[in-house]
Amino acid sequence: YCTPGKVITITATGTYSSTSAPTLSLGIYMGANSSTRGSDTQIGGTAASKTLGNTVSNLGWGLNYTIICDTTGVSGSVTGEGNTYSVLTATTQNNVAMYSSTSTTIDTTSAQNIYLFPGWNPSSASNTIIVNQFIVTGY
Repeated sequence: YCTPGKVITITATGTYSSTSAPTLSLGIYMGANSSTRGSDTQIGGTAASKTLGNTVSNLGWGLNYTIICDTTGVSGSVTGEGNTYSVLTATTQNNVAMYSSTSTTIDTTSAQNIYLFPGWNPSSASNTIIVNQFIVTGY
Protein backbone atom coordinates (compact mmCIF):
# COMPACT_ATOMS: atom_id res chain seq x y z
CA TYR A 1 0.00 0.00 0.00
CA CYS A 2 2.84 2.38 0.82
CA THR A 3 4.37 3.18 -2.57
CA PRO A 4 6.66 6.15 -3.31
CA GLY A 5 4.58 9.33 -3.41
CA LYS A 6 1.55 7.83 -1.61
CA VAL A 7 0.00 10.38 0.76
CA ILE A 8 -1.85 9.26 3.89
CA THR A 9 -3.80 11.85 5.87
CA ILE A 10 -5.05 11.40 9.42
CA THR A 11 -7.67 13.49 11.14
CA ALA A 12 -8.60 12.78 14.74
CA THR A 13 -10.82 14.64 17.21
CA GLY A 14 -12.20 14.03 20.65
CA THR A 15 -12.41 15.22 24.24
CA TYR A 16 -10.16 15.05 27.26
CA SER A 17 -10.41 15.53 31.01
CA SER A 18 -7.48 16.14 33.32
CA THR A 19 -6.34 17.11 36.79
CA SER A 20 -3.31 19.12 37.98
CA ALA A 21 -2.43 20.63 34.56
CA PRO A 22 -0.63 17.58 33.10
CA THR A 23 1.29 17.44 29.83
CA LEU A 24 -0.40 15.43 27.07
CA SER A 25 1.76 13.95 24.30
CA LEU A 26 0.16 12.65 21.09
CA GLY A 27 2.10 10.61 18.54
CA ILE A 28 1.32 8.77 15.31
CA TYR A 29 2.70 5.23 15.10
CA MET A 30 2.77 2.45 12.51
CA GLY A 31 2.95 -1.24 13.42
CA ALA A 32 0.89 -4.22 14.48
CA ASN A 33 0.39 -3.76 18.24
CA SER A 34 -2.59 -1.60 19.20
CA SER A 35 -1.97 -1.83 22.95
CA THR A 36 1.74 -1.00 23.37
CA ARG A 37 3.25 2.01 21.66
CA GLY A 38 6.79 0.78 22.38
CA SER A 39 6.17 -2.14 20.01
CA ASP A 40 5.34 0.19 17.10
CA THR A 41 7.35 2.80 15.17
CA GLN A 42 6.68 6.48 15.80
CA ILE A 43 6.35 8.42 12.56
CA GLY A 44 8.16 11.75 12.49
CA GLY A 45 9.92 13.32 15.43
CA THR A 46 8.98 13.69 19.04
CA ALA A 47 5.29 13.46 19.86
CA ALA A 48 3.48 16.79 20.16
CA SER A 49 3.35 17.78 23.85
CA LYS A 50 1.22 20.42 25.49
CA THR A 51 0.39 21.42 29.04
CA LEU A 52 -3.35 21.31 29.60
CA GLY A 53 -5.68 23.21 31.86
CA ASN A 54 -5.91 22.54 35.57
CA THR A 55 -8.81 20.22 36.46
CA VAL A 56 -10.85 20.39 33.26
CA SER A 57 -13.60 18.17 31.93
CA ASN A 58 -14.71 17.26 28.41
CA LEU A 59 -12.67 19.84 26.50
CA GLY A 60 -11.90 19.33 22.82
CA TRP A 61 -8.69 18.28 21.08
CA GLY A 62 -7.77 17.54 17.48
CA LEU A 63 -4.97 16.30 15.25
CA ASN A 64 -4.19 16.67 11.54
CA TYR A 65 -1.26 14.64 10.23
CA THR A 66 0.18 13.73 6.82
CA ILE A 67 2.42 10.75 6.06
CA ILE A 68 4.23 10.58 2.72
CA CYS A 69 5.69 7.27 1.58
CA ASP A 70 9.21 7.93 0.28
CA THR A 71 10.75 4.51 -0.44
CA THR A 72 9.64 0.88 -0.22
CA GLY A 73 11.12 -2.35 1.11
CA VAL A 74 12.07 -3.87 4.44
CA SER A 75 13.90 -0.61 5.15
CA GLY A 76 11.38 1.65 3.43
CA SER A 77 10.94 5.23 4.58
CA VAL A 78 8.12 7.66 5.30
CA THR A 79 7.98 11.27 6.45
CA GLY A 80 5.29 12.69 8.70
CA GLU A 81 4.23 16.14 9.81
CA GLY A 82 1.12 17.73 11.24
CA ASN A 83 -0.35 19.67 14.13
CA THR A 84 -2.49 19.22 17.19
CA TYR A 85 -4.72 21.54 19.16
CA SER A 86 -6.39 21.38 22.52
CA VAL A 87 -9.00 23.63 24.04
CA LEU A 88 -7.71 24.96 27.36
CA THR A 89 -10.66 27.14 28.39
CA ALA A 90 -13.80 28.43 26.76
CA THR A 91 -11.71 31.14 25.08
CA THR A 92 -8.17 29.65 24.82
CA GLN A 93 -6.69 27.06 22.49
CA ASN A 94 -3.20 25.52 22.39
CA ASN A 95 -1.67 24.61 18.99
CA VAL A 96 1.47 22.48 18.62
CA ALA A 97 3.31 21.62 15.39
CA MET A 98 4.46 18.05 14.81
CA TYR A 99 7.37 18.00 12.38
CA SER A 100 10.60 16.21 11.60
CA SER A 101 13.51 16.98 9.31
CA THR A 102 14.27 13.28 8.78
CA SER A 103 12.40 10.26 7.47
CA THR A 104 11.35 7.24 9.52
CA THR A 105 12.36 3.71 8.53
CA ILE A 106 9.38 1.37 8.23
CA ASP A 107 8.92 -2.09 6.69
CA THR A 108 6.57 -1.48 3.76
CA THR A 109 6.57 -5.17 2.73
CA SER A 110 4.21 -6.14 5.57
CA ALA A 111 0.89 -4.75 6.77
CA GLN A 112 1.23 -1.71 9.02
CA ASN A 113 -1.65 -0.32 11.06
CA ILE A 114 -1.76 3.34 12.02
CA TYR A 115 -2.23 4.24 15.68
CA LEU A 116 -2.60 7.39 17.75
CA PHE A 117 -1.05 6.92 21.20
CA PRO A 118 -1.44 9.44 24.04
CA GLY A 119 0.91 9.87 26.97
CA TRP A 120 0.28 11.75 30.22
CA ASN A 121 2.88 13.35 32.49
CA PRO A 122 2.25 12.93 35.31
CA SER A 123 0.00 9.96 34.75
CA SER A 124 -3.25 9.73 36.68
CA ALA A 125 -6.37 7.61 36.41
CA SER A 126 -8.25 10.93 36.36
CA ASN A 127 -6.60 11.95 33.06
CA THR A 128 -8.65 10.59 30.18
CA ILE A 129 -8.79 11.06 26.42
CA ILE A 130 -11.63 9.98 24.16
CA VAL A 131 -11.32 9.65 20.38
CA ASN A 132 -14.60 10.58 18.69
CA GLN A 133 -13.25 10.48 15.13
CA PHE A 134 -10.17 8.81 13.63
CA ILE A 135 -10.18 9.21 9.86
CA VAL A 136 -7.39 7.81 7.66
CA THR A 137 -7.39 8.42 3.91
CA GLY A 138 -4.80 7.60 1.26
CA TYR A 139 -4.32 8.86 -2.24
